[in-house]
Amino acid sequence: MRAKNIDILKAVCAFLIVCIHIPFPGGVGEYFTSIARIAVPIFFMITGYFYSDVTKKNGEIQQIKKILKLVIEANLLYFLWSLFIAITNKNMGTFFNVFTVNGLINFFAFNESPFGYHLWYLGAILYVLLIILFSRQNELS
Repeated sequence: MRAKNIDILKAVCAFLIVCIHIPFPGGVGEYFTSIARIAVPIFFMITGYFYSDVTKKNGEIQQIKKILKLVIEANLLYFLWSLFIAITNKNMGTFFNVFTVNGLINFFAFNESPFGYHLWYLGAILYVLLIILFSRQNELS
């Protein structure tokens, strides 16, 4: 069953996130961008609200696989886009600097995608789901 009020809240939050990434000009724009930042924590709360349904159905592993697939697909898409831009600008040296030990540590340990800074959200959800899964398994043991 759909929660229409949650759908409306998600639509408002999606608009606010667009406003964060494409801010209004001037002082009013800065003020509005500051207020719009409430959207990301709201999305986390909505995710947590619906996660209880996942745990009731023992679907944690399935949910983690789904988010992991999204993380991989999104990073691959932005990798290809970054590669296209690097080839177009004839700037391949900068592109391959991403594949260093520090770059890989930042990606896996600190959730910093070198191809799309905004992809942190998917990784953050994945990490939270993994932490919850491991903590629940420890409780059951």
